[in-house]
Amino acid sequence: MKLATTILLILSVFHLESEIQESYDIKKAESYFSMLINQDYQNESRRLLEECGGYNSACFGEKMNPIEWKLADVSESPDANGSIIGEIVAYLYVGSEKYSGLQIGLGFRPTGREDLVDWMRQIGDWGYGINFYIFRLVDNWIQLPSDPFPKSAWIRTDNPNFNIRVYSIKDMLLRLPEVPSTNIESREQEQLLSGNYLIVDVTAKHVVVRPEIPSDMPCGEDITDPSPLPPTYEIDRKEMFDTNNKPRFFVAYPRGC
Repeated sequence: MKLATTILLILSVFHLESEIQESYDIKKAESYFSMLINQDYQNESRRLLEECGGYNSACFGEKMNPIEWKLADVSESPDANGSIIGEIVAYLYVGSEKYSGLQIGLGFRPTGREDLVDWMRQIGDWGYGINFYIFRLVDNWIQLPSDPFPKSAWIRTDNPNFNIRVYSIKDMLLRLPEVPSTNIESREQEQLLSGNYLIVDVTAKHVVVRPEIPSDMPCGEDITDPSPLPPTYEIDRKEMFDTNNKPRFFVAYPRGC
């Protein structure tokens, strides 16, 4: 009986581990606010415009209601039963320009504290999605960068107020910093200059890139690609992020053509 119980326990652990889907692909996370947050923002913006007679940052700052929305719990591990170490909060603020309107920023509030640590003060036009980059995905959990978050900080992708879609960076055009690389054909070490590169592949250890060519981003005009095509290069994955797991790259054409 003891042997049978031991075998059953081992099989159960193996089954649980085999169900965990973990990815070390570098991914783009695209997040969206709930309709409730968008509606609250619109209502407060309209109220301030009426009371202030138009866009007036000084008046907005004086009369604005300090509205916050909880977006997600931050867990110490990718586990529904893990310790909650804080929460991600969206908050209203007034832009710094004289005629600025209301803006929304994202912050991290550690458990037991009242203050917020800024995460993303500028999120752009959030109707098109709030973008950030991750390098670790476990099931429906993503690991956050260790600045401003603790070293192990995770959030779910299916939060009611902060739904997150995840995409690989493969086939994206990204602007990279100057990085060491290996020419895949010659295997020679080369220093890639800062510029736009197509992400050809992402492996467990490397990111494979090729310098941008015109057909990577056609915008209606006649184009001619170089012949032969530029070589492809391997970049160590660690070169894509700084020591705080923040990306060292960004989308080459965030507004398209």
